[in-house]
Amino acid sequence: MKYRFWGGLFLVFSMLSAKLTGRAESSLTPGQVVWSYASGYTNLVDFAVSKDGRVYLGYSDTTAESVLNEYGFYIVTLRRTNQLVALQHTGVFNWERSDAGQYLALLSDGTVVSSFSDIRRRIGMHPTGNIYYGTYATNNFYIYNQAGGLEHHGTTGGRAAVNADDSLLVVNLQKYPYSAYPADVARIEGNEHASTWLSSQDHVIGETPVISPDGTFYLTSWGSTEPLTLPSGDIIPNDSIPPILFAYNSDGSRKWSLLDESFNVGYGTPSIGSDGTLYVASYRSLTNRAPDWSIISVEKTYHFKAVSPEGALKWSVEKAEPFGLAAIGETNNIYVCHGTKLLALTSSGTERWSYDAEAPLKLCPALAADGTVYVATEPGKLLAINSEVGSKEWEYDAGKPIYNSPVIGTNGNVYLLVDRADMVVLKGNAEAANVPWPMERHDAQRTSRAVQASAREIGRNEEGQVTLMLNVEPGRDYKVEASEDFVIWTEIGSFTSTSTAKSFLDETSADKPKRFYRLVVP
Repeated sequence: MKYRFWGGLFLVFSMLSAKLTGRAESSLTPGQVVWSYASGYTNLVDFAVSKDGRVYLGYSDTTAESVLNEYGFYIVTLRRTNQLVALQHTGVFNWERSDAGQYLALLSDGTVVSSFSDIRRRIGMHPTGNIYYGTYATNNFYIYNQAGGLEHHGTTGGRAAVNADDSLLVVNLQKYPYSAYPADVARIEGNEHASTWLSSQDHVIGETPVISPDGTFYLTSWGSTEPLTLPSGDIIPNDSIPPILFAYNSDGSRKWSLLDESFNVGYGTPSIGSDGTLYVASYRSLTNRAPDWSIISVEKTYHFKAVSPEGALKWSVEKAEPFGLAAIGETNNIYVCHGTKLLALTSSGTERWSYDAEAPLKLCPALAADGTVYVATEPGKLLAINSEVGSKEWEYDAGKPIYNSPVIGTNGNVYLLVDRADMVVLKGNAEAANVPWPMERHDAQRTSRAVQASAREIGRNEEGQVTLMLNVEPGRDYKVEASEDFVIWTEIGSFTSTSTAKSFLDETSADKPKRFYRLVVP
C-alpha cells in the first residue's frame, strides 16, 4: 500500500494493407508474441491502449523547405503529415483518420484525443543584420469516438492530460508571438467540449502536463540560452527564457515555479509519488565560447531530483549520463534508466541495485503487479527484471530499435512500438502494478494523471464528529481507515465513488481529540 499525508489527512492509495500475426494467448508463456501489426508507416510516434485492449497508433512526419524571399528573409516552412490508426484488441485493422496522430490520450469511455500541428514557420534570420525571429503555428485538436467519428475539432490545442472527471487539460505546442494566448493552458470539458482558458504565459510548454492526486498539475517549459545561428553563418545571442518547472492549482492559478540557480538547466516530465513528491530528470549545461561565439567546449551534468509538492528540492543524484523518465512503485521505490543501467532507488535517493543491460537505456520502465520491471533497450530488446534483486527473468529481442517506452495493458500484455513501424504485443507476467506511477504517462490510456485520492477539506461538525471531503475518481472502490498511533488501523467505512468528490463522516470520532485517517484504494 501507498501512504500519503495531505491537508491534514493521511491517505493511502495503491494505485491500409498490413501484416498481422497472432497466437492463442492461453498457450503462451511470458515474453512470447501474442500478435504483431506492420503499419506500413515509417514514423509512428505514439500509441495508446484502451481498457478493453483496442490500440491506437499515431503517425507523424515532417518535411522542411527553406527559401530566400525577395526581401532578403529566409523563410523555413515545416509541413507535417499525420495519421491515426485504430486496431481491434486482436490487432486487426479497424479504422484510420488523417486528421491527427500526435499526443494520444483516451477518456474513460474510450474516446480518443489527439492533435495535429500542420504548418509551422520560422521567419526572419536576415543576413544583413536585421533580425526578426518568430513562430507561427496552426494547432488542431481532435476528439474521436470509438468508431472513428469526429466529435470535436479545435484550432488551439496540443498535448493533453485527462482529469478524473474526463475533462481535458490541454496546452498549446507553440508560442504565438502576437497572440493573446501564448503557450496557453486550457480545460476542455462537457459534451460540447467547451474550453476554459486557465493560464496564459510567456513560455512554450515542452511536454504533456502531469496531474497529482490532489489535482495540482505540473508543466515544463521549453527554452534555450544557446546562440542562434543564421543561414548566413552569423551567430547572435539568444536571450530566450530558460526551461522552468511550473506548478499550477487545478483552477489554473500559479502555485510555484522552479528555476535553478544556473540559467542553463532543463527539466524532463515529472513522475509523481504517493505523497505528491515529483521525481524528475534534469541537466545543467555550460557552454564555453570564444569571443566570436564559436564553441570551445560544452560541459553537461545530469541529475535526478526529488521535488516536494511545495517546490522545494528534497534530494538530487548526479551522474555523467542522462536519466530517463521514472516509474514509481511501492513505498515510492523509484526505477529509472541511466546510460546502460536500470537503477532502483529508494524514496530518499539511495541506490538499492542496478542492472547493466550493456546497451543504451533511455525509456521509462513499466511495473507489473507481480514485481516485474519491464525496460526496453534502444537496440531492440525488452528485458523483464525482478524488482527485488535486479536480476533478469527473461528477454524478447525485436531485432529492430525500440524508441517508445513499454506499456502494460489491462490484460497484462506488454505493448511495444518497434522501429516506429510495427506494434508488437507480448505475453506479460501480470497486469500493471497498482502503484503511484507504474509507467510513462501513468497508464496505457496515457492520462498522465495519478490516482485521485486526497483531502480537500477536514473539520468537525457541531457534534464534534470529524468530516472529510475527499477528492476521488468515479467508479473506484475506496476504504477509509482510522488510527490513534499510526500502527493499528481500523476500517471505519467503505464506498464506491460515483463522482470526483465524496463527503465522509466519522461517526465514532466525537470523543477523539486526535486521530489519523487514510484512504485505501484496494
